[in-house]
Amino acid sequence: MGRKAVLNLTNPKDLRLNMLELTDRPLEPVIAALAQLGVTAGYLVPTPTGLDKSILDAHAGLRDYLRLSKFHDYQQQEQGTTGKRIVKGFFVNHSGLEPTQVSLYRPDSKNGDPRIWVYGLKERVLPGNLLGIFAFGAELYVANLSDPRILSPDGQLSHHLLSVVNNIVKASRLVADELLDKLRGIASQGWIPTMRAGPTGVGYTLESKLGIKANSSKAPDYKGIEIKAGRSKPSGQTSRTTLFSKTPDWKRSTIRNGLGLLDTYGYHKDGRLQLYGSLNDKPNPQGHYLDVPTDESVLNSMHVDLATGNAEKVLLWDMEQLRKSLAKKHKETFWVKALSRKSSSGVEEFQYTDVIHTQGPLLANVADMFRLGRIELDYLLHEEFGKKGRRRARDHGYLFKMWQTNLSSLFPPAQTYPIP
Repeated sequence: MGRKAVLNLTNPKDLRLNMLELTDRPLEPVIAALAQLGVTAGYLVPTPTGLDKSILDAHAGLRDYLRLSKFHDYQQQEQGTTGKRIVKGFFVNHSGLEPTQVSLYRPDSKNGDPRIWVYGLKERVLPGNLLGIFAFGAELYVANLSDPRILSPDGQLSHHLLSVVNNIVKASRLVADELLDKLRGIASQGWIPTMRAGPTGVGYTLESKLGIKANSSKAPDYKGIEIKAGRSKPSGQTSRTTLFSKTPDWKRSTIRNGLGLLDTYGYHKDGRLQLYGSLNDKPNPQGHYLDVPTDESVLNSMHVDLATGNAEKVLLWDMEQLRKSLAKKHKETFWVKALSRKSSSGVEEFQYTDVIHTQGPLLANVADMFRLGRIELDYLLHEEFGKKGRRRARDHGYLFKMWQTNLSSLFPPAQTYPIP
């Protein structure tokens, strides 16, 4: 099997150095602080040259944020001055909001590499400062997150930045608040006799009260929100959560199938050829790790020879497909809890008591979570033989996982609401 070019690698991290790693404030705690409030941001780290020339690269992470926020799509933007877009913006200072303008454009030269410039930026920031870009409506808000008066060392937002964030969150909560009001109206009715016997009665009864007809559609139940009702019971937790499973893009990968992966990197144990292990941003004992290139369009699994430092690409996933898999698996959901009892006539009754509201993942954070090693990939393969003796790779899925302690950087915190 042919090989792609081998890279000379002494430090795997050097391959994915980008402007965000030059910041004077660590990015991960900032992402976590904003995620706790239910928002994402785009990030910029001005370089001395960029500030001097009034030109900043709109790197892949920022482009993804603006696109996912439905604010601006550089891929659809015409090159040159005719395609330049100038939008209203504000500097979020510790003392208030200061009007400005933001230019989004692709020059005629250099393949139209996306650019961004905030008017008046060079007088307000230093090279290496971490800038947060927040899209709200038709405006962009720019905050210097390296300034402790705007974002304190312990993650507290200034009054003016918190106001911007709260407005963004409020705008996204309109449907959820509408549904919550309806649920409170149902809960105020007290004990409600089931409308269907058996385990599904608790959900069927609630949906009937909401006016939702039973059907086989996989679409969310209420204006994009999935409703899951259940009888109250304790639940356990695990230390690592499987986010989703996604097979590699075999056509674009160096290794073209699971058996090739086993033959190249597998080892013999317990009488069979196998490959088990977790991958993150640092090489594991077998030399496998994950890499996000600077354009953030793909995720590569890599293998480095720990003795020589030579590294090579192994498998590839399209980053947008990974985001879609994550979003599909984790929709916005209302988990409605209910107490259950039997009436004097033996009919089950429900008292709907509270709602746990979970929202979909903060998709703009996905690439950064891979880069920071917070999302991991598990290899779970071994060799087996079919009835006719044909070799094949038996895999248990290419599982993307995350430690529960890091979930707050990818998911807004669950909100619990009583509905007495």
